[in-house]
Amino acid sequence: MPRSFSFIRKIILNPYIGIAVSLVFIIPNLYIILEDVTVLRKEYFFLAIGVILYIKSLSKIFDNILELNKKLFK
Repeated sequence: MPRSFSFIRKIILNPYIGIAVSLVFIIPNLYIILEDVTVLRKEYFFLAIGVILYIKSLSKIFDNILELNKKLFK
């Protein structure tokens, strides 16, 4: 695999990048939704994607922290 693809793959799989991207989904959509909550909009879909991505990224970060603690205190 060429180096550029390896670099792109590392960026995509980085949980901190996942948190940043999820916040890009969440924050603008919240502003649009909060204008009128009673109207069903496509922003609800984008908000759901952002929240799911946020939770998965945080889960990866916490799993990495727990794994590191196991290695340190073994």
